[in-house]
Amino acid sequence: MSNEVVRRLDGSTRELIRLMRERIRSLEGREDLLSLLKGTGDARGEDFFGDLPRVAIGIDGSLAYDDRLEFLLVYVCATSYKCGFRLEDMEFDLKNCERDYRSSISEAVPIWSEDLPEISDGSKEMDREIARSIESIPYSLMTLAEIYLTFKAVRDGEASIVFMDRPISSTYSILGSGIRRLLKREEFALLGMDTEWGELGKIDLRLVYMLGSGKTFVPARGLYLPYAVVRLAMERGGRVRPGEVKEEFELSDKELKWVKKRLKRINKNYSNAMLKEVGDVIELREGVGDYWKRAVSVSESVIEKIFEGEGHPLYLKERGRWITPSELDFVGFVTLQRLVDMAVDRGVLLIGITKDTFATEFTRSVMPYYMSLKGEERRGVPRVRSDRALLAALSSINYERLKTPWRTISYDSSFVTTAFIGGRIRPARKVITKERLFVRSYFQLREFGVDRSMRSFVFLYDRPYYPKFDDPHTVSIETEDKGRPYTPFLELNESFVDDLVLKVLSKCDNPEIFEAFGHNQLLYLADKAVKAEVRLMKESLRRIADLRLGTITKRGRFYMLVKKYREYRKEEEERRRNV
Repeated sequence: MSNEVVRRLDGSTRELIRLMRERIRSLEGREDLLSLLKGTGDARGEDFFGDLPRVAIGIDGSLAYDDRLEFLLVYVCATSYKCGFRLEDMEFDLKNCERDYRSSISEAVPIWSEDLPEISDGSKEMDREIARSIESIPYSLMTLAEIYLTFKAVRDGEASIVFMDRPISSTYSILGSGIRRLLKREEFALLGMDTEWGELGKIDLRLVYMLGSGKTFVPARGLYLPYAVVRLAMERGGRVRPGEVKEEFELSDKELKWVKKRLKRINKNYSNAMLKEVGDVIELREGVGDYWKRAVSVSESVIEKIFEGEGHPLYLKERGRWITPSELDFVGFVTLQRLVDMAVDRGVLLIGITKDTFATEFTRSVMPYYMSLKGEERRGVPRVRSDRALLAALSSINYERLKTPWRTISYDSSFVTTAFIGGRIRPARKVITKERLFVRSYFQLREFGVDRSMRSFVFLYDRPYYPKFDDPHTVSIETEDKGRPYTPFLELNESFVDDLVLKVLSKCDNPEIFEAFGHNQLLYLADKAVKAEVRLMKESLRRIADLRLGTITKRGRFYMLVKKYREYRKEEEERRRNV
């Protein structure tokens, strides 16, 4: 290697450092950007929490899997830590956190390699596709375990504050993608499953995805408008007249005609299972309104089968089919929606925390739109790879002006699918997703005493939309969805719930432990516990599986059937080297 190469590399590195310093320095004194950051405020817990126990719970999960050549062995675990708190000053008893072993979930699932194509959402693709889908099985199981554990904690009234070590809104979106994948398949294990309210059909899955439980807001715009009409019909006894639809949603004759046409198309796509008539009256078929009851019934059956039942957790013996990751996502989606509904109804503060994110919606959409509403001239913002990186740099360079803890203005999770282009909010891709489901905000809790510019990581939290407190914060935005308004949450004035969330978060970290510094002590403890549990499971249970499955494989002469030649040759080569 020549000295010239070394010299040029050194010069290039210096140039990169100079550019980065210039970007960070350009944020100094940016009062326009600093105005989007807020302190704890004066929110009082007494105005939010009801009669539930003054207990906070942190829930986390972990996963691992062994590819044992003949089979895949999946391990998942979810557990919780809890502590008490005082409502008067929101002080948490973090020194006396305890693990609730009764609420833990642990599961080990063996899967034959030959069954992987069927379990992996029915994939018949090449080995590469199957290998990719292998990771989806433990991830879907772990996600379901975390959601179900959180659901039980809220259902059983164990706490008034619950932390999840995952973004709730993003999880909701990912699980919804699983439902969309299911709808593209002709058959799957849960389709046609019998319940007290009839068999689960594809139209039920579609309504679950578009309407949720029926309690959440459904926007009357774009692809959601026909489903808003369906829900209106459900609320009015199963039928509604076009005139009522026109009046309820303030539609023009042209818009009403489009809605009726769209409803007919949806109905046809689902074998006319949703509507009995679309003409002088829009009438639902009998039992359509029970879609949520069927979804809940099937979800409860699957959860009981996986976490409490006998036999293989993913095999439905009576149907002769495997439960795929997309079906686990459907069950997780239903359970998460039930969890959110219950948290809102009971006054439980449900908070999801994201440690690492490369999201850009704050700088791409929220910040410029907010400034346009305030009538502020938008100055250039340095190109930084993510919101989190920009906010960390802004906080550090302006440490004398900005005290910790702080948070950004809170905003609707649907802003993730938007962009501020040409002075307007537009879909970042094709569709702006449903608003008034979740609210998001970035936050930073700590600074180092020796150097105030050195600060804890910037994290993201999200929470459910609480109509009682959040309805006053909705704004109406013109969109390209046939001119129908987009009405998301945006904190133009102080948000009581988000002030309370920041106050809670600021009292729940642990400055004495690096991993919990500026993060969350309960989630830190839960994370350590589940990782240790999974390691223990992996070390002990793999021996049991190897002994049982290995014996059956050899006795049954299945060895050559389930293994590839290359895998067999690899084992033989390793055996010879060890001799």
